[in-house]
Amino acid sequence: MIIHPNFASRRVRLRLSNRFGKEPVSFSSVSLARRASGAAIVPGSARKLRFEGRGSVTIAPPARSFEATPSRFAYDAATTSRSASRWQAIPEI
Repeated sequence: MIIHPNFASRRVRLRLSNRFGKEPVSFSSVSLARRASGAAIVPGSARKLRFEGRGSVTIAPPARSFEATPSRFAYDAATTSRSASRWQAIPEI
């Protein structure tokens, strides 16, 4: 997923959602990196995100979203970033 921020900051918090899901969705790993071009990332810019101290998270209905613990990741409105996640199972929508 490509992310286009609207303002500058030194920290980032990503929100994952299962808003339309009928079953729990599990993410075994989520990371954020600066985008070079296309799907390529800037070497050394990747940051693994944590969820209440854990590297994975399961979002079960009726919970609609879960926020990652704030992480140091400086960016501005001109910075495009790329988010990558690994799903343990793809839920039915």
